[in-house]
Amino acid sequence: QAQVLIPVPANTALFKTAFARYAKTVHKTQNAFTLGDDTYYATVYKNAFDGRDYTFSFILNETRRTHEKHRLLAAMERVERTFEQSPPKNKAAALAILGSLPAGSRSKVFSLKHLDDGTWTPERRHKAVSRRTNRMGYVLLMTDDGQPHTAAGMLEHYRDRDGVEKLIDNLKNA
Repeated sequence: QAQVLIPVPANTALFKTAFARYAKTVHKTQNAFTLGDDTYYATVYKNAFDGRDYTFSFILNETRRTHEKHRLLAAMERVERTFEQSPPKNKAAALAILGSLPAGSRSKVFSLKHLDDGTWTPERRHKAVSRRTNRMGYVLLMTDDGQPHTAAGMLEHYRDRDGVEKLIDNLKNA
């Protein structure tokens, strides 16, 4: 039987369930570890999925979360400044400005409002911004390897495997 170690996509029920169950409790000192310059918080648990037993590691990369949050908020501020400096006269131009936001955020963190002077302005969707930033930095890894695992061990193994796959891809496409 092949061993599987994969990241679970954030838009799946597995990830959403893990997020709902562990996001508020994972950020504790006893769950902390470091790899390189990054600080992580994680919990490891076992669960059955599709008739098989898996080990899951729900991981928060605090360093990445801080970086991603700063990047999104800085991009939002740049968009707001652009609208202030040169208010667009049509919706297409306004949408083009929103296109400078990071992927996945474009239509979610702002709504567009048409003003009486014929220009468009962005309005922050505070709940959407909060929801987006609260999910930043999390990853869920799953493996069917029956051996006991630590979150750090699973993450290191995944990084090693990911590095090998990228190297092979580079060699194939060189």
